[in-house]
Amino acid sequence: MPLTPEDVRNKQFTTVRLREGYDEDEVDAFLDEVEAELTRLLRENEDLRAKLAAATRAAAQNQQQGGMRKGPDGPGPQDQRGPGAPVPAAISGPQPVPPQQQMGGPMGGPP
Repeated sequence: MPLTPEDVRNKQFTTVRLREGYDEDEVDAFLDEVEAELTRLLRENEDLRAKLAAATRAAAQNQQQGGMRKGPDGPGPQDQRGPGAPVPAAISGPQPVPPQQQMGGPMGGPP
């Protein structure tokens, strides 16, 4: 059972009538549970950090290799368009006809 911060905050130990304090066995059992959960979380944290580092390295390698793939000829055919260049109709789909052209003239009458 995973241990939550609320479990630790709300844990109530019973007092012992023969002497002052808490039941030693109950406290020890709870501390064992806390220790086990903290150990598990630390291992999980280590594993996740290792996975993150590996993913970061892989992403950097992929980005580096992607820059090398363009080659000495320069950018590929898709990269030759500038950022403001129009997209061909075959890719972007049909374009709507402006209302002025639909009605014939600027006022909706014959041209």
